[in-house]
Amino acid sequence: VYSSVILFFDWQFLKTHGFGIGIQGRYFFPTISAQMTLLAWGLSVFLPSRWPNFQKFGFLLITLGMVFLNFVALKTIVFAYYPTADLSQLILWVSQYKPQFLKGNLLIFFSSFYLLVLGLWLKNFFRFVFGRKIS
Repeated sequence: VYSSVILFFDWQFLKTHGFGIGIQGRYFFPTISAQMTLLAWGLSVFLPSRWPNFQKFGFLLITLGMVFLNFVALKTIVFAYYPTADLSQLILWVSQYKPQFLKGNLLIFFSSFYLLVLGLWLKNFFRFVFGRKIS
């Protein structure tokens, strides 16, 4: 359905303007998490239950792969638009174009909050997968 809507929009744009804007890969970013979830679920259903360690390893690998690819994508976008190694310069550049809630210290707060929540999520994920408490 999602892909059909994108194709339909491009076709409508072509008919009204005489040229198409094309279908870009970034349009499909919202579907990546759903696809990875279905992949993880399919892996757990596909593998026999007599291989529980292999199921856990596959599930862990796919999930950590999603987190890793998230950081790769974030790094790629940040360095493509803001090519600097200086953190204060990066914050200044990002603050010029973003909404008010992503400027200066709030940008640092939201970025830190994102990393904290991701860390807590990973801790709970490992506890879920391995079934033991992690301190």
